[in-house]
Amino acid sequence: MSFCPSCGSPAPAALVDGVEVPCCPVHGAAWRLVRTGSTVEVAVVRSGRVLLCKRATEPYAGCWSLPGGFVNPGEAPEEAARREAREEAGVETELIALLGLYLSSYRKDEWLTVATYLARSSGEPVADGKETSAVAWFSEGELPFLPWNQEERVRAALWRAGC
Repeated sequence: MSFCPSCGSPAPAALVDGVEVPCCPVHGAAWRLVRTGSTVEVAVVRSGRVLLCKRATEPYAGCWSLPGGFVNPGEAPEEAARREAREEAGVETELIALLGLYLSSYRKDEWLTVATYLARSSGEPVADGKETSAVAWFSEGELPFLPWNQEERVRAALWRAGC
């Protein structure tokens, strides 16, 4: 089962123009889930801790993860990274470095290209209540389970930030 990237609702497969595509009952065909998608995530680091968001939608509802998401058509990855941090964690960020590009399994037969950025922010994070239900700072020793193999990227961010 796939989930709508816009609202998180179940998106059962349907034939669209002869191609099986996940279809949200509200937003329609989710073509970007059929191909490798471009995504971003932001490792906001402060005082030896990384900012994580508790996911409010599927996939992985209830799990902690870096703020991030899909890059919109025509959007620069850096802008997408800042937008996702603002939307999901309520913080304005200064991107410090591109940590790397990664290939991540999203769901069965769905792959994402992930641009991971190291960032800093002086603002206080606030969950948006829609995509995220909570936000919190974690040290390396406190890291919870992180989906999409984010743990190695979080550790790289903390190392790169000198933590």
